[in-house]
Amino acid sequence: QPGPEMVKGYLSHIRFSHCVHVRVRNLTILGANLLGTYHQPHEGEHGIVFDACDDAVVRDCVILRTFGDAMAVTGSPIVPTVPPSIPSTNVLLEASTPLASRADGIGRHFLSLTHADTVLLRGWNLGTCGRSVIDAESNRIDEYVKNLAIETNTIGAAPLNFLAMGGRGIRENIVARGNLFTGMSMHCKLGSPDEVIDRFNVSFYDNVSSFIHATGSPLIALLGVDGFNFAGNVQEFGLPRAVIDIGGGCARVSAWQNECRGASSLF
Repeated sequence: QPGPEMVKGYLSHIRFSHCVHVRVRNLTILGANLLGTYHQPHEGEHGIVFDACDDAVVRDCVILRTFGDAMAVTGSPIVPTVPPSIPSTNVLLEASTPLASRADGIGRHFLSLTHADTVLLRGWNLGTCGRSVIDAESNRIDEYVKNLAIETNTIGAAPLNFLAMGGRGIRENIVARGNLFTGMSMHCKLGSPDEVIDRFNVSFYDNVSSFIHATGSPLIALLGVDGFNFAGNVQEFGLPRAVIDIGGGCARVSAWQNECRGASSLF
């Protein structure tokens, strides 16, 4: 377990940069993060990175104990430091059978996205991580995350959020559907107070949490989101809190046919 005196590392286990037609199957990555906790000097040491790639597939893989993200989907310019940045596109991260793909003991996020279009995370068994489950936060104003689907995953425990969408850039067409939460609630922070409206069409459908939401905050916090749908979800509350907190810059927020026992109010 590295100490704070060690030099900051950014060496990922596997990195594909500006590649097309990438296939990763039946691979096990075993990192050195024995405690599975967040360690900032080594947060860039990810399991698998797709940087400005097109048509990439990760299927039936196991990723354990990385200091950084289990998987990261990013973009970069063709010429380093010379804009524009090229996104990763058409990325499929899935399990062909239940439990065939799993990640556990991850130091940062299970999946981070900074510049991506059309990404599907489906059928993973996600254990514990040190930050948020999904982090869709661009580093630059000209980057974006679009058309992200998070479907039928089993989600364990993360200390921050299920889905975090701060940072810069546009986030558009984000869907979480049919996920099972066993070690955390659906708690999310979608937006941050110092930014313009740049998050569009975010939807939560048919997700079920067996974990009681008992924090002092609402389940979903919205800031600068235009288009949020919350339907068919099941979440129990241990403290009387609102399901959705609508902050500044929000529009077109809807919720229907949810089961939220113990909540103080819907909005």
